[in-house]
Amino acid sequence: MKRNNPCTNPMTPARRTAVGSRVRRERLNAGWTQRQLATAAGVSQSLISMTEQGRWTPSPETVDRILGAMGAA
Repeated sequence: MKRNNPCTNPMTPARRTAVGSRVRRERLNAGWTQRQLATAAGVSQSLISMTEQGRWTPSPETVDRILGAMGAA
């Protein structure tokens, strides 16, 4: 399986920022910390942080897991 590499992912910086903003907004609305969300979604806290900052492009499956953990998918 090919790893999600932000250098080769075709997602634009604006789209990464939009995804990160949505993740952050949903997390804050749920009243969760990054660590709580990471644990619930089965990902690292650093992945949540980098996603929220628009520095990382998670796969669509990972975005679904993150949002699904909060019931926001």
